[in-house]
Formats: sequence, structure tokens, C-alpha cells
Amino acid sequence: MDGSGHTIGAAARSARLSRGLSLEVVAGVQLALLDSPSGDGLPHEVMRADLERLTERRQAYQLEDAARIAARLLTGLRISRAAGGREVPEVLRLLVWTCYETRNLIRDLGYPDLALLADGVIQRAAEELAEPALLAVAAFARTHALAAVGTAAFDAAVDVGTSAADAVRPVAGTEALAAYGSLHLAVGFAFAAAGRAVDSAERLAAAQQVALRATGRSEVGRHLAFGVANVGVHRVSAALELSEPDQAVRAAGQVTVADIPYAARRASFWADLGRAHAALGHDDQAVVALRRAEHLAPLRVRLHPLVREAVAGMVGRAQRAAVGRDLRGLAYRMGVPH
Repeated sequence: MDGSGHTIGAAARSARLSRGLSLEVVAGVQLALLDSPSGDGLPHEVMRADLERLTERRQAYQLEDAARIAARLLTGLRISRAAGGREVPEVLRLLVWTCYETRNLIRDLGYPDLALLADGVIQRAAEELAEPALLAVAAFARTHALAAVGTAAFDAAVDVGTSAADAVRPVAGTEALAAYGSLHLAVGFAFAAAGRAVDSAERLAAAQQVALRATGRSEVGRHLAFGVANVGVHRVSAALELSEPDQAVRAAGQVTVADIPYAARRASFWADLGRAHAALGHDDQAVVALRRAEHLAPLRVRLHPLVREAVAGMVGRAQRAAVGRDLRGLAYRMGVPH
């Protein structure tokens, strides 16, 4: 029991309830991805505005609101696609970005299998359009999905990302350049997950060079958050995958946090830095970083299994002495025994 008078069991029930609040909107997204919609579609200007709102909500980590927008928008886009006509290419582009934002928010809500459905829609829409930058975006999503599967899929992740990078590299334009750099980031992370530190560092260095060239605005750059700061965020994540928390802390020191686009990316940065400090036994610094991440994206931090593991480890180390108030509060909100 903590100072608020709530038992750990009550905290665990509260955590389950907070996730349960997402079930209705998650079901709406699932239906929008799987069902054959009927009825009248939405006007194109409404769908474009909805995509803007979806992107803003997801990047600000307002996931419940984003999921409701995604369900409506997916249904409207599928109806418009089925209707055909001259506007099909624009509908398909909107569908790619809607599904990209949807896959990220639904994954962060804890539904990776449903995110894979969105990946499939991205792939089919990109293939129909045959636009190199969007084909690269589909490969980017697939590379990250494969890297998340585990050891058996690491080689496949590298192959998908590398082939797509080779294909988009000679294509001119800001969209293709941002896609090319993003693929280097995805492959660099996959190499890190596979324990191939040298290969990972080479890909991240290549992404850095592309980011320095990609100064123009692009849809790819916006949705994939590509840029110099995001390369730094990936360096921190890669170091953690390689079980090098000291290197992760050093890499984090090279990142200008104010330059990290979007709350979701900043939350990832602080969560990874917190995990790195926890692995090094720097518990006070870890708690500070994790609380910053939690402030930006509470649900993501509280449900993240590796963050929970880090918090549990710190609680365990602190058992011989009093568990600090901030660590106790963090553990309580996660339902971690303390």
C-alpha cells in the first residue's frame, strides 16, 4: 500500500480499466480495417482535414481521440476507393498516411496484430499507386514490423529495408530523400536488434548524412518524423538494443530535445534514456527521465514492458531502503509491486 491508501491490487485494476477504455475505439478501428463499408463517403476536403487532425492527435499522443478519427476516416476512404473515379490516386495517398498513423497509434495501445492489418493496407495502396516514395514508406513500416518479431525475422527486416532503400535512392525529390533516410534508420535499428553493432552504426551514419541534406518539407518527413534529431533518438534506441546503456546515455547527450518533433518521439527518447540510466544503476536520473516520458505519453510508458521491467528493477534495488516517493508513484501508476 502506498501513501494514497490504495493497494497494489487496486492499482493493477486501475491500469486494466485505463486500457479497457480503449477497447471500444480499438474495435471501431478493427471494423474499419476489416469490414466492407457501405453508404455515402465523406467529402474529400473533410477527409483531408480528418487526416490532419489524426496526425496531430497521434503525434501529440492523444491516442483515444486519434483512434476515433481513424475509424471514421478509414471507413470514408474505403467507400471512396470503392466508388472509383478520377480522385482514386488522391484517395490512395490519403489511405497510405491514414493507415500509417493508425498503425502507430494502435500499436502503442498494445495491439501489434491489428497494426499489421494496417501495414497490409499501406502496402496494397502503395503498390496500386506505384509511387516510389510511398512504396518506400510501406517497406519502412514492414521493416519495423519484422524487426519487432524477433531473431527469426531480423534478416528479413534488413532485406526488406535494404532493397527498398536501393530502389528509392536514385529517385529525385524531397519525398524520396526523406523515405531513403528513414529506411536507413529502420535497417539500422534492425541491425542493432540483431546485435550487429558495426552495421547498425553505418546505417545510422548514412541516415545522418541524408538528414543533413533533407532540408525541404515533405509528407514523408512529417509523418515519419525524419530529421537530424530523430537520427539521434534512433542512436539511443539502437544502443539499448545492443545492451550498451552507457553508449545510450552518451548518444542522448548529443540530442537537442527541443528539436525532436512531436510529443510521441520525445516520450520515446525520455523513456529510452530512463531505461539506460536504470540499467546503469543511476536510479534518480532514470526516474526523472521516465517521469518526463510519462508526462508526455502516460499510456505508452505505463504499458511498455521494458519500462515496467526497468521500474521493477529499481524498486527491487531500493527494497533495503525506503523506496523514493517519485519511484513509488511511478511504480504505483504502472501497477508494479512496490
